[in-house]
Amino acid sequence: MAFQLQRRFHKGWQFLATYTFSHSRDNKPDQTAVVPGNAGDDAKVVSNQLNIREDWGISDLDIPHRFVFSSVREFGTFTKTKNSFIRMLLSDYIFSSITQINSGVPYSAMVGADLNNDGNRFNDRVPSLARNGFRARAFWQSDMRITRSIKFGERMRLRLIAEGFNMVNRTNVLAPNINRYSGFNTSNVFTIPTGSLTFGLPRVFFPAREFQLAVKFDF
Repeated sequence: MAFQLQRRFHKGWQFLATYTFSHSRDNKPDQTAVVPGNAGDDAKVVSNQLNIREDWGISDLDIPHRFVFSSVREFGTFTKTKNSFIRMLLSDYIFSSITQINSGVPYSAMVGADLNNDGNRFNDRVPSLARNGFRARAFWQSDMRITRSIKFGERMRLRLIAEGFNMVNRTNVLAPNINRYSGFNTSNVFTIPTGSLTFGLPRVFFPAREFQLAVKFDF
């Protein structure tokens, strides 16, 4: 289900706001698991190939809520002063931005051991826990661009660009630690990961706040 609100370009301003609600369930289909013995590919295989119904649950791609807002605001010639230098300095700016907010990625609690003795220790979940029963924190990123155009005649212009990514500097988690247990000890008792490997802690982050400058010449 999707909603969209749009303002077409008028008086130097346009924006687009969209919200999507969705829900996806499957039994872990993944055609990219093509290298047996590779940890990354083995983790994509259903936990029990003799009964794929055990993996029926929330899809790896399930993102229930997603909101995106983009805006462009164009300022032409500054006319509130007669000073030619100030008018030149404050004219021909374009401000644009895009903000994306959505639900975090789902993940399962794994055991780090081959419980069902199928030769694959990367796809066994904690018994009694459903697939993708956990979810990382929500994702939120805001990017912004400021462009200053300087015209040279009618066919050439110089564009000075400043851009910022993840302006709110939010800690966005792309992948958390998924092993609730890290295998067995000598007494066949599950061992628990410690320190930075603890279940649910962030493992892969989206980049922090970044800025960049650019110059473009159109002719």
